[in-house]
Amino acid sequence: MARPGTPGVAQAGAATSTALDQTYRVTVQDSQASADAMRLLSPVAFVAGTGFVLANPAVVLFALPVAGLEP
Repeated sequence: MARPGTPGVAQAGAATSTALDQTYRVTVQDSQASADAMRLLSPVAFVAGTGFVLANPAVVLFALPVAGLEP
């Protein structure tokens, strides 16, 4: 899935090309490794977050209005 703000096919087709005056080198790094690490850590984050909310119920009463919800 493309990130927001990435040109779509229609926009890319309408783009004009410009010749550059020098050669550029672009390095592309795959960010999939960090996504895999976060997927492995998600159960730990869930348990930690649940424990935090259970230990501090006042946090929920504060966080709900911040999120635009009513307690």
